[in-house]
Amino acid sequence: MPLAITTMANRNLISADPDADFQAWKGIAGDGNVLRFSRIRSGNKRCWCTINDHASFVRLTQGLSFNGHFATDGEAVIATNQMPGTTLKIGFDPPIFGLGVDIEPIPPAVVPGQTYRVELTLNNTQVGESQTLSANGTIGACKFIAAKSDRDNLDEIEIRVSLIDNTGHANAVDFGINRLELLAPVGNIA
Repeated sequence: MPLAITTMANRNLISADPDADFQAWKGIAGDGNVLRFSRIRSGNKRCWCTINDHASFVRLTQGLSFNGHFATDGEAVIATNQMPGTTLKIGFDPPIFGLGVDIEPIPPAVVPGQTYRVELTLNNTQVGESQTLSANGTIGACKFIAAKSDRDNLDEIEIRVSLIDNTGHANAVDFGINRLELLAPVGNIA
């Protein structure tokens, strides 16, 4: 049975859900440092979040070491570590049934107003099902992308970001994400 995915328009739809959880990335590393941990509990202790290849990512702080367009200064940001084309993979144990995240490219030189594409792949690795969502944003703003499954079967996500040139060609770039909004089954993990 293929994944039954619906997109969600904004963060409020997730945070208002009774199954809302989050991952704010606190404690995963100090500002400006490569990630120390690959596995961290979600804020409401409903699931483990595991970052594959965590040494390829760095933890930054909005307004201090990262001057992007995320809503809150002081917020922790996970960013690719000068490795354009890196895919951020995050696993969930137990599986979740929805998530949302703000994403912003952080290339060294960008053209204001240039278009970028965010791809979010939702995976159920137990049965080999996946679905990819994409959304375009404009340099100078972060893009929120969110999705919900009809059951708690999402055990991995993949995030990729590309700049779109004037010919429509996509070029992978570094990017950052902020707090993950999660929809996770109720119940605490050890």
